[in-house]
Amino acid sequence: MELKKTVHFLNYIGSFESRLFFQGSKYEYNGGGFVLLGLIIQEVTGESYYDYLQKNIFDPLGMNHTKALEIDGINYNTAEGYSIYINKDKSLAHNYYYISKASGASAHYSTAEDLFKFSKALRNYQLLSKNTTDLMLEPKVKGYNTFLGYGIDIDKKYEETIVGHSGGWYGIRCEWMDFLDSDYTVIILSNIDNDGKEEVSNFFKSKLTKMKELK
Repeated sequence: MELKKTVHFLNYIGSFESRLFFQGSKYEYNGGGFVLLGLIIQEVTGESYYDYLQKNIFDPLGMNHTKALEIDGINYNTAEGYSIYINKDKSLAHNYYYISKASGASAHYSTAEDLFKFSKALRNYQLLSKNTTDLMLEPKVKGYNTFLGYGIDIDKKYEETIVGHSGGWYGIRCEWMDFLDSDYTVIILSNIDNDGKEEVSNFFKSKLTKMKELK
Protein backbone atom coordinates (compact mmCIF):
# COMPACT_ATOMS: atom_id res chain seq x y z
CA MET A 1 0.00 0.00 0.00
CA GLU A 2 1.35 3.44 -0.94
CA LEU A 3 2.31 5.66 1.99
CA LYS A 4 3.63 8.87 0.44
CA LYS A 5 1.14 11.40 1.86
CA THR A 6 -0.35 11.87 5.32
CA VAL A 7 -3.83 11.00 4.04
CA HIS A 8 -2.62 7.55 2.92
CA PHE A 9 -2.25 6.53 6.57
CA LEU A 10 -6.02 6.73 7.00
CA ASN A 11 -6.24 3.34 5.31
CA TYR A 12 -4.68 1.83 8.44
CA ILE A 13 -7.10 3.46 10.86
CA GLY A 14 -10.22 1.43 11.53
CA SER A 15 -13.70 2.81 12.04
CA PHE A 16 -15.28 2.70 15.49
CA GLU A 17 -18.97 2.86 16.23
CA SER A 18 -18.49 4.02 19.81
CA ARG A 19 -15.76 5.57 21.90
CA LEU A 20 -13.67 3.33 24.15
CA PHE A 21 -13.69 5.87 26.99
CA PHE A 22 -14.22 9.57 27.61
CA GLN A 23 -11.27 11.85 26.94
CA GLY A 24 -9.14 12.49 29.99
CA SER A 25 -10.51 9.52 31.92
CA LYS A 26 -7.73 7.03 31.07
CA TYR A 27 -4.83 6.44 28.69
CA GLU A 28 -4.38 3.97 25.87
CA TYR A 29 -1.59 4.20 23.30
CA ASN A 30 -2.86 4.95 19.80
CA GLY A 31 -0.67 6.41 17.05
CA GLY A 32 -3.75 6.85 14.88
CA GLY A 33 -4.75 9.88 16.94
CA PHE A 34 -1.55 11.66 15.91
CA VAL A 35 -2.14 10.75 12.26
CA LEU A 36 -5.49 12.53 12.56
CA LEU A 37 -3.81 15.54 14.18
CA GLY A 38 -1.50 15.77 11.18
CA LEU A 39 -4.53 15.79 8.89
CA ILE A 40 -6.18 18.48 11.02
CA ILE A 41 -3.08 20.66 10.55
CA GLN A 42 -3.47 20.25 6.80
CA GLU A 43 -7.17 21.08 6.90
CA VAL A 44 -6.79 24.16 9.11
CA THR A 45 -3.72 25.64 7.39
CA GLY A 46 -4.38 24.59 3.80
CA GLU A 47 -0.79 23.36 3.59
CA SER A 48 0.64 19.87 3.53
CA TYR A 49 1.63 18.52 6.94
CA TYR A 50 5.26 18.25 5.83
CA ASP A 51 5.45 21.79 4.44
CA TYR A 52 3.83 23.25 7.55
CA LEU A 53 6.34 21.64 9.92
CA GLN A 54 9.23 22.67 7.68
CA LYS A 55 8.12 26.30 7.51
CA ASN A 56 6.96 26.78 11.10
CA ILE A 57 9.29 24.56 13.15
CA PHE A 58 12.31 23.13 11.35
CA ASP A 59 13.42 26.20 9.37
CA PRO A 60 12.92 28.82 12.12
CA LEU A 61 14.80 26.69 14.67
CA GLY A 62 17.61 25.81 12.30
CA MET A 63 16.75 22.10 12.41
CA ASN A 64 18.52 21.56 9.11
CA HIS A 65 18.91 17.80 9.50
CA THR A 66 15.27 16.95 10.28
CA LYS A 67 13.31 15.65 7.30
CA ALA A 68 10.39 13.51 6.18
CA LEU A 69 12.48 11.48 3.76
CA GLU A 70 11.21 9.67 0.70
CA ILE A 71 12.02 6.09 1.64
CA ASP A 72 12.36 4.97 -1.98
CA GLY A 73 14.73 7.84 -2.77
CA ILE A 74 18.49 8.18 -2.32
CA ASN A 75 19.07 9.49 1.19
CA TYR A 76 22.60 10.29 2.30
CA ASN A 77 23.91 10.47 5.87
CA THR A 78 21.08 8.45 7.37
CA ALA A 79 21.43 5.55 9.78
CA GLU A 80 19.79 2.28 8.77
CA GLY A 81 17.84 0.35 11.36
CA TYR A 82 18.45 -3.22 12.50
CA SER A 83 15.88 -5.28 14.37
CA ILE A 84 15.96 -8.36 16.59
CA TYR A 85 12.21 -8.84 16.07
CA ILE A 86 12.14 -9.81 12.37
CA ASN A 87 14.00 -13.14 12.35
CA LYS A 88 12.77 -15.97 14.57
CA ASP A 89 16.26 -16.52 15.98
CA LYS A 90 16.46 -12.78 16.86
CA SER A 91 19.54 -12.29 14.72
CA LEU A 92 19.82 -8.72 13.46
CA ALA A 93 17.88 -7.97 10.28
CA HIS A 94 17.56 -4.81 8.23
CA ASN A 95 14.27 -2.97 8.79
CA TYR A 96 13.90 -1.72 5.21
CA TYR A 97 10.46 -3.29 4.59
CA TYR A 98 9.02 -1.84 7.80
CA ILE A 99 9.77 1.84 7.14
CA SER A 100 7.28 4.32 5.70
CA LYS A 101 7.24 8.07 5.09
CA ALA A 102 6.59 10.20 8.16
CA SER A 103 3.06 10.84 9.40
CA GLY A 104 1.67 12.83 12.30
CA ALA A 105 2.55 9.85 14.46
CA SER A 106 6.20 9.19 13.65
CA ALA A 107 9.09 8.61 11.24
CA HIS A 108 10.81 11.95 10.71
CA TYR A 109 14.58 11.61 10.52
CA SER A 110 16.56 13.87 12.83
CA THR A 111 19.78 14.29 14.81
CA ALA A 112 20.62 14.78 18.49
CA GLU A 113 21.62 18.38 17.78
CA ASP A 114 18.34 19.21 16.05
CA LEU A 115 16.26 17.62 18.80
CA PHE A 116 18.24 19.60 21.37
CA LYS A 117 17.29 22.78 19.48
CA PHE A 118 13.63 21.72 19.55
CA SER A 119 13.79 20.98 23.28
CA LYS A 120 15.28 24.34 24.19
CA ALA A 121 12.89 26.22 21.90
CA LEU A 122 9.91 24.57 23.58
CA ARG A 123 11.24 25.34 27.07
CA ASN A 124 12.02 28.97 26.13
CA TYR A 125 8.56 29.59 24.60
CA GLN A 126 9.89 30.06 21.07
CA LEU A 127 7.38 27.58 19.64
CA LEU A 128 4.31 28.25 21.77
CA SER A 129 3.21 30.92 24.20
CA LYS A 130 3.95 30.37 27.89
CA ASN A 131 0.28 29.68 28.63
CA THR A 132 0.03 27.06 25.87
CA THR A 133 3.37 25.49 26.82
CA ASP A 134 2.31 25.24 30.47
CA LEU A 135 -0.96 23.63 29.36
CA MET A 136 0.97 21.15 27.21
CA LEU A 137 3.26 20.20 30.13
CA GLU A 138 0.46 19.87 32.68
CA PRO A 139 -0.24 16.23 33.67
CA LYS A 140 -3.62 15.19 32.28
CA VAL A 141 -3.87 11.44 32.75
CA LYS A 142 -1.80 8.54 34.12
CA GLY A 143 -0.08 6.54 31.39
CA TYR A 144 1.65 3.17 31.57
CA ASN A 145 4.77 4.51 33.33
CA THR A 146 4.38 8.29 33.47
CA PHE A 147 1.74 10.97 33.39
CA LEU A 148 0.78 12.41 30.01
CA GLY A 149 0.35 16.02 28.97
CA TYR A 150 -0.54 16.95 25.41
CA GLY A 151 1.70 14.66 23.34
CA ILE A 152 4.40 14.60 26.01
CA ASP A 153 5.46 12.35 28.89
CA ILE A 154 5.69 13.86 32.38
CA ASP A 155 7.67 11.59 34.69
CA LYS A 156 7.14 12.48 38.35
CA LYS A 157 8.68 9.33 39.86
CA TYR A 158 11.97 11.17 40.48
CA GLU A 159 13.06 14.03 42.72
CA GLU A 160 12.82 16.36 39.75
CA THR A 161 10.23 16.22 36.99
CA ILE A 162 11.38 14.84 33.64
CA VAL A 163 9.43 15.75 30.51
CA GLY A 164 9.96 14.39 27.03
CA HIS A 165 8.94 11.60 24.74
CA SER A 166 10.16 8.18 23.67
CA GLY A 167 9.34 5.94 20.75
CA GLY A 168 10.45 3.16 18.53
CA TRP A 169 9.76 0.85 15.65
CA TYR A 170 11.51 -2.09 14.01
CA GLY A 171 15.20 -1.18 14.17
CA ILE A 172 14.61 2.18 15.88
CA ARG A 173 14.64 3.40 19.47
CA CYS A 174 14.74 7.01 20.63
CA GLU A 175 14.12 9.16 23.67
CA TRP A 176 14.19 12.85 24.57
CA MET A 177 14.33 13.86 28.24
CA ASP A 178 14.34 17.35 29.76
CA PHE A 179 15.23 17.51 33.46
CA LEU A 180 13.25 20.58 34.54
CA ASP A 181 15.14 21.60 37.68
CA SER A 182 18.76 20.94 36.67
CA ASP A 183 18.13 21.99 33.04
CA TYR A 184 19.84 18.96 31.53
CA THR A 185 18.62 17.62 28.20
CA VAL A 186 19.31 14.03 27.13
CA ILE A 187 18.75 12.80 23.56
CA ILE A 188 19.12 9.08 22.82
CA LEU A 189 19.00 7.77 19.23
CA SER A 190 19.57 4.10 18.43
CA ASN A 191 19.35 2.13 15.18
CA ILE A 192 18.98 -1.19 17.02
CA ASP A 193 15.77 -2.13 18.84
CA ASN A 194 17.28 -4.12 21.71
CA ASP A 195 17.33 -2.97 25.36
CA GLY A 196 20.30 -0.64 24.85
CA LYS A 197 18.24 2.55 24.69
CA GLU A 198 16.48 1.71 27.96
CA GLU A 199 19.79 1.01 29.68
CA VAL A 200 21.21 4.36 28.55
CA SER A 201 18.03 6.14 29.66
CA ASN A 202 18.15 4.59 33.12
CA PHE A 203 21.87 5.42 33.41
CA PHE A 204 21.26 9.14 32.90
CA LYS A 205 18.29 9.16 35.26
CA SER A 206 20.40 7.51 37.95
CA LYS A 207 23.20 10.07 37.48
CA LEU A 208 21.12 13.23 37.19
CA THR A 209 18.39 12.60 39.76
CA LYS A 210 17.05 10.06 42.24
CA MET A 211 13.91 7.99 42.44
CA LYS A 212 11.47 9.33 45.04
CA GLU A 213 11.25 7.29 48.23
CA LEU A 214 7.98 5.45 48.63
CA LYS A 215 5.99 6.61 51.64
